[in-house]
Amino acid sequence: MQRLLKSSVIAAACLGVGACATIKAPHYQSSVDNVQALQGSGGKASVGTVKVNEAKAAELNNISLRTNTIESPYGDYAGYLKEALRADLVAAGRYDQNAPRAINAVLTRNRLEAGTDKGEAEVAARFTVTEGGKVLYDKEQVAKHDWESSFMGAVAIPRAVQNYGAAVQKLLVRLFADPDFKKALGG
Repeated sequence: MQRLLKSSVIAAACLGVGACATIKAPHYQSSVDNVQALQGSGGKASVGTVKVNEAKAAELNNISLRTNTIESPYGDYAGYLKEALRADLVAAGRYDQNAPRAINAVLTRNRLEAGTDKGEAEVAARFTVTEGGKVLYDKEQVAKHDWESSFMGAVAIPRAVQNYGAAVQKLLVRLFADPDFKKALGG
């Protein structure tokens, strides 16, 4: 009987380990809303420094859903945000890597959850626009996004991973629609 109990515990532990996985988040896709918001802006911009808040770096770069770790396809989540900025600027015809005005960001919140009924994501960053060392814009933007989830991990986890990009899109449309941001870009 004890042998059977030990075997059951070992089998359960192996199944638990086997269920753990590392999943790459999908690459960022520009949204129509973001491109339209940027097209109403003035000049072109480059993407400068994008990093995570150093005091919370481990927390901001560690997204896990149930027993799965979700990794950024760009190395870390600062890289994800940087690529999202670049992709939206390119799609709107507003990107110039040599532009004197640079958009910079510090990721301050990065949360993704796959609940049994509802999934939620929250992403926030402090954005600045600089030109020649002068700060033209400095403001934190926050975006929350939710969707229908499921008790079943096989449904909830892929939905959450797919919806992370939508949360980042919402964050950037808030930035791009901000009149102060448009003014800082010369619009």
